[in-house]
Amino acid sequence: MTGQGTLTSFIDTLTSSLELYYVCTDQRVHQASWNAGTGWHSADINTTAAGSTNILSGGTITSLLDTLASAVDVFYVGTDHRVHELQWKNSTGWHDANIQPNN
Repeated sequence: MTGQGTLTSFIDTLTSSLELYYVCTDQRVHQASWNAGTGWHSADINTTAAGSTNILSGGTITSLLDTLASAVDVFYVGTDHRVHELQWKNSTGWHDANIQPNN
């Protein structure tokens, strides 16, 4: 898990797993998750899974478990200087949403 040190985490009660999200040196969001059934798993969710833009150099991330929408949300500012939301739902997997309107 070589990265810039930006890290966010929580317990995902939807999947009964520990979720870690971090910015790697490739300027993308990576996930490391653990649950009793499968052990540790890692993924590049930024571009591989969600098809989104990279994180602005020096940027940070934050995350939350949205129990109302049964979703995991990871937020960051991309190289396009817009706020992005990487969202995971069991029914759709990872996807990217540019949540900042054009100004």
